[in-house]
Amino acid sequence: MRKNKKDKKQDINYLDLIPETNQSIRWHRDLKQRIILEIENKGMFNTIAQKVFGKPRFSKVHLDEMGTFIWPEIDGAKTVQELALLVKEHFGDKAEPLYPRIVKYCVEKQIPITPGCANPSDVEQALENGLDVVKFFPAEQAGGLAYIKAIAAPYVGVKFMPTGGINAKNVKEYLACDKILACGGSWMVKDSFINNHEFEKIRSLTAEAVTLIREEA
Repeated sequence: MRKNKKDKKQDINYLDLIPETNQSIRWHRDLKQRIILEIENKGMFNTIAQKVFGKPRFSKVHLDEMGTFIWPEIDGAKTVQELALLVKEHFGDKAEPLYPRIVKYCVEKQIPITPGCANPSDVEQALENGLDVVKFFPAEQAGGLAYIKAIAAPYVGVKFMPTGGINAKNVKEYLACDKILACGGSWMVKDSFINNHEFEKIRSLTAEAVTLIREEA
């Protein structure tokens, strides 16, 4: 997967990463049109095993229905989240529980992940998967800080990262709450600013946001 080497591990949202297939892996379809990957067994020990014990040069991995669907879609352009949405659209209920599967995989591999939540049931699912930080979206539309405080009360160790409706007028109030780990906002980089090349305005609003956060810290 591609990522900026300067990024710190804890700052990465793995759903935004772009997976790439290993171009050295050969693959073909069987009579049922399922994909079979052919992975070459390289290295000294594999070479010895091939000569002495007749171990095959290639190991075959038979992908299931979902694997067969997703393999050609990994094109070096789609993100993990976009690929997950394609699976959900194509397989419907058969793909469920899709996102809990992704979360479980990330937890098992010790990959940082912050799933979105909007109600106590979502928080419960995060806890069941061993997570203690969740993204709360859309924050303002779902009830704002008052709602976060209400649902957070029973979950002593859970922290929230609200996004959606966060702006210069309310960000300090959010950050003042001990249940808030961080906030996400894009008010300083609106599409209109970028399209109109108002980069000085972006710089000014970003500086203002940094100042607000430092004041609260």
